[in-house]
Amino acid sequence: MKKIFVVIPTFNEVENLPQILGQLFTLSFDKEQPCQMSVLVVDDNSPDGTGELVEKLRERYPNLEVLHREKKEGLGRAYLAGFGYVLTKGADLVVEMDADGSHQVADLHRLIDAADGVDVVVGSRYVKGGSVDYPWYRVLISKLANNFANFILRLGVKDATSGFKAYRRGVAELFLKDDFSSSGYSFQVETLLRAKRAGFKIKEVPITFVDRTKGKSKMRFKEIWEGSWRVLRLGFSAKGGSASGGR
Repeated sequence: MKKIFVVIPTFNEVENLPQILGQLFTLSFDKEQPCQMSVLVVDDNSPDGTGELVEKLRERYPNLEVLHREKKEGLGRAYLAGFGYVLTKGADLVVEMDADGSHQVADLHRLIDAADGVDVVVGSRYVKGGSVDYPWYRVLISKLANNFANFILRLGVKDATSGFKAYRRGVAELFLKDDFSSSGYSFQVETLLRAKRAGFKIKEVPITFVDRTKGKSKMRFKEIWEGSWRVLRLGFSAKGGSASGGR
């Protein structure tokens, strides 16, 4: 039976998590391809009680786990900690998902189904069938960031900054061996770059992306600037990258 772990990093998401977890644990899967889905919440010591809430919800959801971290160190560090944890639990497929409700749980099936034939599946807002419900200026910023990343790094992925991805086990293992330079939102771009350089097969599937309705966005101008600088540094780094991979 395939073991799927959805990894959700959190910082002050006490308002959104109950609904997201409730939707995740009511998903049904194809009986012809049996799988076991678990969820790991990686909490960066949220002052709003997110970590404590997840502990309480574990009584309701047996396949829910939580990794408590001492402080906020960026999205990338949280994900790498989560990847390391779920690999020790035997994860075959690792899924990244935001905690703010912007990723639709119903789209998870598309990522899981597509992962049968590829190594990395990107939930994409910008391929045919994808959509994004954002104010126009945020859509513009997002598209500019994606065009910039593709121009510098030649990724060939329309939604390089997507935080809704699925990685086969071998890809997650590669990430844990590498020394990532990105700790914030540019982590999403760097994972694709490293997977591509290692020879892993990447595919985009359409998703619906909506703006959060509860809580506050963590995206600030500082993160946009730092992410752009990181992309430039990645582009001018040595082109050798990681050794070739595969499944």
